[in-house]
Amino acid sequence: MVSRLTLLLLLSALLWPRPARALSVEPNPVLVDTFFHGLTLHVRGPAEPGAEICVTIAGQSAQEKFNRKGRFGPLWANVGSVTFAGAPRLFFVACSAPVRQIFDDVTAQRELLDLDALVARTSLSPAGADAASLRREYLRLKQSEGVLGELVGAVRKTGAGATAAFDVAIPWPDKAPAGEYTVRVLYVRDRAIVREERAKLEARLVGVPRLVATLAFEHGALYGLVAVVAALALGLVIGLVFKRGGGH
Repeated sequence: MVSRLTLLLLLSALLWPRPARALSVEPNPVLVDTFFHGLTLHVRGPAEPGAEICVTIAGQSAQEKFNRKGRFGPLWANVGSVTFAGAPRLFFVACSAPVRQIFDDVTAQRELLDLDALVARTSLSPAGADAASLRREYLRLKQSEGVLGELVGAVRKTGAGATAAFDVAIPWPDKAPAGEYTVRVLYVRDRAIVREERAKLEARLVGVPRLVATLAFEHGALYGLVAVVAALALGLVIGLVFKRGGGH
């Protein structure tokens, strides 16, 4: 017969609150194939009672060069170039309350916790009197590409006590570059970070995109040859189509 102690232990195991699951990022890796059009990424983990939660996803720093346009009478022309550096290639932030309500300005800038901090961290050269407006234009460009964003209301909390957890839904864009990303989860009380967890996320090319990238970066001569052959074949097909359509 099962002893009374054994029954009590079994009952306790069934009724005792289970601890919230550890930090997870799904899907991971993000697989980018020919027909990839973005997906919803989920960051899940435990939620500490009484603490605000802030989740960030950031890629490696990028350096990008853009042509500058100037007007000469009725015409627009290139008048030089400007290089932006220091900002991550992708950046999302989602907090359970407005960032500047749970962090002071110094912490928000230091920890890169909103788009204002990102703009301040972005450098450009050559710098000029219009540097601030150029940074803002760069920010708007990246937002239009879907690779920068502050996600309001994206943090969803469930449960209570030892079973409390959070779930953040992040729209992962199809323009996000392949590579490694850092996921940070900050737990905040009284404007101070009391705990931090990190995880790695990978976006990986598969199928045809991987083949094209491999040819372009590891076999440049072969990639060039394939591109020329493809262009010639396309030109031949177009020529035949127009010839048939115009012949009587």
